[in-house]
Amino acid sequence: MRLNSIQGYDKRIYFLLKFGRNPQHLESIRSGSIYMDRFRTYVEQEKRERKKGQGDSLEASLYLNVLSGQIFHEDTNELVATLGKSKLVLTPAGFLDRSVFCTMAVDASMLEILNDYDDHYEVEVIFSDEQKKDLPKVFGDHVISIEFTPFLNRFRDWFKKLETPLIAGLVNYEDFSINTTTRMRLFQKLDPHLFLLKSDEISYQNEYRIVPYSLTINEPMTISLGEMTNITSKVLDSSEFLNGTIKFKVAKLMFSA
Repeated sequence: MRLNSIQGYDKRIYFLLKFGRNPQHLESIRSGSIYMDRFRTYVEQEKRERKKGQGDSLEASLYLNVLSGQIFHEDTNELVATLGKSKLVLTPAGFLDRSVFCTMAVDASMLEILNDYDDHYEVEVIFSDEQKKDLPKVFGDHVISIEFTPFLNRFRDWFKKLETPLIAGLVNYEDFSINTTTRMRLFQKLDPHLFLLKSDEISYQNEYRIVPYSLTINEPMTISLGEMTNITSKVLDSSEFLNGTIKFKVAKLMFSA
């Protein structure tokens, strides 16, 4: 039985994983140096590599399947174009120049309960075969684990000094072949939750991302969160990590009567 099947544990995140091809990059994270790139970089990466993985041409955008339609100028109401069956990618101005820090989340849905004790559960992390195969191939042969809450708190504190709001959360993976009013409303309202939407083609990534959504940048930025060796693991081989055994204790939640 998975931990998320128990009341109160659904969507709880226990730690984050950051993969990389260069172990020195991961060591720099452990020392507190956080590199954040623009969404534009990942859009261009998929176009260049012609495959979705780390790169994603639909980042920060609304994807629509159009059977037929017309496009009008928003000011003059003049007919601009008539569409037959087509696919549209609509991106709000400036959204691709927001920065993002991406990780993989290990949440309650990935924790199998091994033993149920009076005050805690003993759990084991379960990675799918797809994750074991594709995560090292797409993101690199090295990985570190990061304690979730203290890491997120450091991020929030850093951007609070700049009076810059963050949106942080698990990515919502959806079937983009189906148009939904929810996605269209996010686009129309320029809602920052648009940054947390991705195609379910890559749902195995179980991504958790942090976006300072009011900050536009022209090039990658690096921020310093201070020494983090106390909340991160050593750099590990990603295949060995994903195929290994990871067990730990989760305290039981206390509910008032």
